[in-house]
Amino acid sequence: MTEPRERAVALGPGRSLVAIVTTPVPAPPPVRPVIVVLNAGVIHRVGANRVNVGMSRALAREGFVTCRFDFSGIGDSEPRQGVLDLNESVRLDIADVLGHLAGTHRARSFALVGLCSGANHAFRYAVGDPRVRAAVLIDPAAFPTFGHRLRYYGKRALRLRSWWNVLRGRNLVVRAGVRRIRQGFKPDPDPMADGASIAPTRNEMRDGLRALIARDVELLVVYTGGVEVIYNYRRQFHDLFPEEARSPRVRVEFRPESDHTFSAERHKRWLIDLVTGWSGKVAAGPAAGSGQPGPPIGVTTQSVT
Repeated sequence: MTEPRERAVALGPGRSLVAIVTTPVPAPPPVRPVIVVLNAGVIHRVGANRVNVGMSRALAREGFVTCRFDFSGIGDSEPRQGVLDLNESVRLDIADVLGHLAGTHRARSFALVGLCSGANHAFRYAVGDPRVRAAVLIDPAAFPTFGHRLRYYGKRALRLRSWWNVLRGRNLVVRAGVRRIRQGFKPDPDPMADGASIAPTRNEMRDGLRALIARDVELLVVYTGGVEVIYNYRRQFHDLFPEEARSPRVRVEFRPESDHTFSAERHKRWLIDLVTGWSGKVAAGPAAGSGQPGPPIGVTTQSVT
């Protein structure tokens, strides 16, 4: 196969969104899903340590059209006018990108890839769009379990510095306990209670997983050691969502030796190899999604140097 081609594309309302579309040579059949890689936080479309670039090009060599783009107001994309809610802005951005790809590449289905906040955005969008038939969620939302707390606090209990902080009244856990006593054990506010939160709640994630599994959406969920504050052992996902984790549509991987941004080359290579290997399962599956792609959206293109 010839090396993939890359083009910069301006799309969306006012052509305000900037994306890089990577196309295999020769072009794949339209029945194969187009893979869209989302940026995380304020990091633009190259991704942390350029992982999005490497992943997009590796997937293109496997025969997938890939697209990585900047959300509105990030990187080269202009802010979206008239939309104040972050989740709504992100939803509209993804819909514009998928609409463009449906028109220019005759895409019938899609796969979404996201890290951190990008994973949570990918999850939420996938639940609402039947054209999405696969998703890679890297360090998405997670929630404490007994096993998580045992490992998290047990690890800290073995550190001499932690006990020294206890004696000096500087230990955060002790201070939180004192605060609870003073409050009469009133529960702390739920950080996920705000409807505008990027991360789904545990119930929302459970219900979303069930909806995706019912649609035969393939899911690859990856956690790293860089998010031990929310995820720190291999079977935590299974303990959180036992029924959903047993589905053959769900694959969960844990890489405790990697940090959150895959700064070590060997960890970045592991992630790219994992996703490209898993993509074969996506390519082999039946085309999914009853939703009809939207009409082509006007774009301008230019070559990438």
